[in-house]
Amino acid sequence: MIFFCSLTFLPDCAPFSLQAASLLCLQSLEALAATWLVQSTVQEHDDAIAGRILEPQFSRVLRNRGWLPTSVLCLIGLLLVVVATSSTAACAPKHGDSVVEFVTAGGMSRTGIIAVSCLITPYLEEYMYRGFLLTSLAAYFGWPAGVLASSVVFVLAHLPLAAGGQALGLLFTGCVLGVSFVYTGNLATSLVIHSLYNATLLLALSSSSSC
Repeated sequence: MIFFCSLTFLPDCAPFSLQAASLLCLQSLEALAATWLVQSTVQEHDDAIAGRILEPQFSRVLRNRGWLPTSVLCLIGLLLVVVATSSTAACAPKHGDSVVEFVTAGGMSRTGIIAVSCLITPYLEEYMYRGFLLTSLAAYFGWPAGVLASSVVFVLAHLPLAAGGQALGLLFTGCVLGVSFVYTGNLATSLVIHSLYNATLLLALSSSSSC
């Protein structure tokens, strides 16, 4: 979702392919830097928290509570809520139009925006908000407080969208992602939901522009 906000700061005069490549590189560097920063910081402090964050159990899915069914059910529920509240949950026109322009431009522009929105951004946000922030807060204040607090930070990080009337939708999305992670104990759950959710929004925006 954050890619909608990121597009606001790109120069409009640059070719779409250059903007997409720049955005892809910047988001990739941000993801790598965030991963390194969290790992290097956490390892120096609480070993219990470090173990949970640095080993998200992507390879141990059979030991978790049905992460795949949970991902599917949460994604369906999330999309139903978005459809039911489409008047306020839809992306702001400026951001939506920008994304559609990248997709319809084809080539590197389309590839770049899909990679950013469906792969890099979900990884970055889930690692930071659920894998690190939620887990850290839950270790001291409990899971309910951790889910709520990390969801509020998630909303604040998407301030341009929240200011456009989507604050409640973002808060609900953050809570769904947080609860899914807590329920399964697997970061892959919220990552899959986030990735497919962004892909669905991207497809919906592209489809609406062609109507």
